[in-house]
Amino acid sequence: MSLFTTRSADSDYRRGSRGASRPNSARSSRPARVTYGMARPLNADSRETQERIVAAARALLEEGGPAAVSVRRVAESANLSAGTVRYYFATQEDLLVEACINDYYDQLDQLKVAFFSQLKDRQGAAQAVRVSVSTVYRYCLTTEVAHHLLIGRGAKVGRVGDDREAQSRVPFLREFSQRLAAVTDRSERELRFAAQSLMFMIPRYAALGERQLLDVFGEGRLEDAHSAAEAHIIATALHLLGLEAADD
Repeated sequence: MSLFTTRSADSDYRRGSRGASRPNSARSSRPARVTYGMARPLNADSRETQERIVAAARALLEEGGPAAVSVRRVAESANLSAGTVRYYFATQEDLLVEACINDYYDQLDQLKVAFFSQLKDRQGAAQAVRVSVSTVYRYCLTTEVAHHLLIGRGAKVGRVGDDREAQSRVPFLREFSQRLAAVTDRSERELRFAAQSLMFMIPRYAALGERQLLDVFGEGRLEDAHSAAEAHIIATALHLLGLEAADD
């Protein structure tokens, strides 16, 4: 699949995770993972096995979209039994959540450590914003299918992952606004709004199809259009965060 191929996130999500949209009465009839009657596989390294499963799920997701991520296919790709996969991930939705949503938040958690370490003054904050926006935009480009899925899931249910959203995004917005308010003339409230806008903006620009991107930015080559999009998002971020003067 081409890195810049556009696909419908909502239709992919519907095809790939029908079980996630069933009514509550239908969900409640499914036994919890612990009732499958399976003990932990013998001689299994829990962390290593989970990493193999998640890596296989991510590869299948990028290759064929959410519909390609089934317990059976993940088991075959990871050279494990279906029972072992189900021990760690009982449903297809569990696999999709781990393959994209948790990976997305893992990346954000790593990025925020580097970001916050540079917030000593306005110049450092401006540089941190430039690097962070560029890093997130390029990450979204290299995980195109996953981000279409995340956008579709967010549009359907208003969030992409209950636990990780509470653990990662909400505390990040709070700390981001508090620390950046100390080196800019923006209020914490303004900065929270700006950061949330950027978190919506970056993956959606990365998800634009080739024709849309070329039409919007008027560039002849796709690579140049992506460079123009990245520069535009950085300039917008600096403006929204009150860091334009520090970028001079």
